[in-house]
Amino acid sequence: MAIQTAVGFVGTVDSRTTITPRFASTTPGAAETRRVAQNWVDQALKSSVFLPTVSLSLGYRLF
Repeated sequence: MAIQTAVGFVGTVDSRTTITPRFASTTPGAAETRRVAQNWVDQALKSSVFLPTVSLSLGYRLF
């Protein structure tokens, strides 16, 4: 019988976000605002998304 444990870490290495509006906007600066929002989401994912992982496995070895 074998018991294994593991501890790890998951984080974002790279992110490329695309925001596509569902309507046509005539507001001045709408395209620039969309680009700023895309960059903000990418930076938030790169700097704030970290997930620690813990696992436990139980098994039987034949050999």
